[in-house]
Order: sequence, then structure tokens, then C-alpha cells
Amino acid sequence: WSALPVSVTTTATYKFTTGTTIPDVKSKGDGVVTGLGGAVVSAVLSSDTFYAQDINRTSGIRVHKAYHGVLVGNTVDVGGSITTDGNGERYIEADTVVVVDTGTNGPDPLGLNNKAVGGGQFALQPGVAGGVGVNTIGLLVKAWGTITQVSGSQNDNMLSDGSGANLKISVQPQGILVGNPTPPPSVIPAPDGTYVAVVGVCSCELAGSDIVPVIRVIGVQIVTP
Repeated sequence: WSALPVSVTTTATYKFTTGTTIPDVKSKGDGVVTGLGGAVVSAVLSSDTFYAQDINRTSGIRVHKAYHGVLVGNTVDVGGSITTDGNGERYIEADTVVVVDTGTNGPDPLGLNNKAVGGGQFALQPGVAGGVGVNTIGLLVKAWGTITQVSGSQNDNMLSDGSGANLKISVQPQGILVGNPTPPPSVIPAPDGTYVAVVGVCSCELAGSDIVPVIRVIGVQIVTP
């Protein structure tokens, strides 16, 4: 007689519970399979990237999933692996995204001054250079200030609010103009020196060896005196 061939299949198991929070996920090492339950979608940057956060606005995270199909305001369960990108931002490389509530009211942004954007280290999510206080990477935030530098393409700009910290703001092609949703801006609709309010997700990138904050802008509002 001869032994029959044996096929072994390994299946990832995700734990979808409302008790599995973003801080829990960010505390796990790179490559760990994890599940996130009951997070609210705060921003959709593309067909394969969105941000979700806890309902109490204490923590947020980026999620990658091709053709995810979610909308801002949806409540989702996410299953996949936690990892860290080359800029130091932690995110979930998702295998599955399940919409458990089709709500369309996105969370309110957290208002911050420039110095507070990014914050210090939390769990395995690094903070930004010179950052202190609550880590805001992954959260939907709102900041105010004067555009002090406009790039050639106007997609990347610096924002100054007088706090002594200039903040990079980068417009996303899927963004919407606050209070005027059509058409979506592909550039900052304001010249150098204009005072604006911006809404977007707090991200980070490398500047030399430093991790610095950047707001991925989804809304811009020109503030008039």
C-alpha cells in the first residue's frame, strides 16, 4: 500500500470584536495577523487606501485593501496584518474588509494647533520629531493657519499658525472642498499668504532621518476676516 498525499491549508483567523481597538492593533509587531472591529471610516484617499478610527476619536489607522468599496461614515471590521511603511506610519494590510454599518456621517475632525499634530510615540507607532502629547497619526484632524509656501504643483504646501511649527499639508485627489463638495480640489485653492482651515488625516513622512507630520488634506476652507 502507499500513503495518500495530504494537503495542508493554513487559514488566517481574525478576531472581529468591538473590544479589538486600534491601540490594541498598534501594540502588535509587524507581520502579526490581527482583526479590528467596529472602526469608523474617516477618509477615503483612493480605491485601495482609507483611514478608520475609534468612535471616540482617540486613535486612527490607515488601511490598504484593493477595491475596498467603503465610504466615509461606514463602520467596518478589518482583518489583515499590521505593518510599518518606510515613513514610519503603521497600517493594516487588509485581506478582508466588512461593512457592518452603512452610516454616511463621518466623524468630526479633532482641532489641533501645528505643534500638536503628530505627537509623541504611542505603542509601536513612532512619534514625530520633537512631538509631545497624544499621538495623532491616523486621526482625522483640522488645523488653521497661513499658507507660507506653495509648491510648483500646489499639491504640497506649508501651513503656519504662529506656534513656531510649520506643518506640511498635501492635497489628496479624492478630497472634497469643505462646504462646497463639487468639484473636488486637486490643488490648494488659495495663493501664498492666504489664511485657511484644512481638514485631513494626520500622517507622517521622513525628512532626512526625522519623522515629520503631514496632513493628507481632504477639505480646504478659505477663512475671511
